Amino acid sequence: MATVRVEPAGLEFDVDASETMMQAALRHGYQWPTVCGGEGQCRACFVEVLAGHDRLCAVGRVEA
Repeated sequence: MATVRVEPAGLEFDVDASETMMQAALRHGYQWPTVCGGEGQCRACFVEVLAGHDRLCAVGRVEA
């Protein structure tokens, strides 16, 4: 499990290993504009990882 902090709102929520960050946000009642449903394909929202890089999966072709 990981904890995500959304700035500048200061929202925090937990993400299970079996779900995407967007799925976890929705589970916690948070949502933000997206075109691809949080799949990292449309570039409508951006994520900057500040800590925990070692816990991420490899960057995909579209994401890179």
